[in-house]
Amino acid sequence: YSGGFEVKLSQIGLAGKCVGREEKIEFLDKVRNVVKNNKDIDPYEVAENICQQIGVEMVSSDVNLDEKMNWQQAKELSENSLFTVGGHGKTHRILSYLDKRELVMEIKDSLRELDEKLGFKVEHFSYPEGLSYCYSAEVIDMLRECGVVCSPSAVEGVNMVGDSLFHLKRVMVA
Repeated sequence: YSGGFEVKLSQIGLAGKCVGREEKIEFLDKVRNVVKNNKDIDPYEVAENICQQIGVEMVSSDVNLDEKMNWQQAKELSENSLFTVGGHGKTHRILSYLDKRELVMEIKDSLRELDEKLGFKVEHFSYPEGLSYCYSAEVIDMLRECGVVCSPSAVEGVNMVGDSLFHLKRVMVA
């Protein structure tokens, strides 16, 4: 959206008047932070509210915008012994915030599509956002039920022999 805008988001307690690029980015980062850190906020509802207020049409999915690699590239990557391809969810929602029905759809649909497109059973998964509040025992149980054997987090730290393969930490590189 190239013009300036003013938005009041009473459901999340934010409002802003943004003219320049930096103001827009700063405001939308605040919105993202509030939405991602509150399980009671529906991110799609907030996005729709913003679109309505600034007068743009809500975009449901744009393959060219969303696609980081195509299925052929993913298949080729999965055939390389240096890489492991795994799931990451269907819509990138925080898994611990979802009810049972949504959780089943988010994980199972993601893994089913990967299995079909790649031609093998995917056994790895990475939690969307990956911080400790983003997954739970229920999420891990669902992943195990789906045949996942490993799911690293984005929690910073070092792993030790014997650590759970569903709580693996990462060393962050800047």
